[in-house]
This record gives sequence, C-alpha cells and structure tokens, in this order.
Amino acid sequence: MTRSLAVEWAAYRIRSMPSRPVRCRTEGAFSRLLPDPSLEEMARNRIPLKRFGTPREIADAASS
Repeated sequence: MTRSLAVEWAAYRIRSMPSRPVRCRTEGAFSRLLPDPSLEEMARNRIPLKRFGTPREIADAASS
C-alpha cells in the first residue's frame, strides 16, 4: 500500500512513509502482554538497541 501511494502521489510532490507497530513500554500493554519480568527481559534482548520505544518517540516519528 505504501508503495502504491508513493507512486500515485509522487506527481503531487507528496511523499509516503511507512510506519509499523513497534514495542512501546506502556503500563497497560506490558501488564497484559509481558506480565512476568523475565518475559520483558527476553523481549528486550531481541531488540538491537536493547530497549523499548517510548510513546513520545512514536508520536514524533509519525508527525514528521
């Protein structure tokens, strides 16, 4: 879909940037998805930067 939008809107000088779900540490999500601290540590170790994103980082990226 992103590629299609990019091709269609390029004539109007509009760029299309994809965004995708990321792991973001929020109390509501993590209390349900990773209730055990060891699960959270395992998930963090699978991320290259070894940290979760923040809601602010995601908002900043989406608004750019």
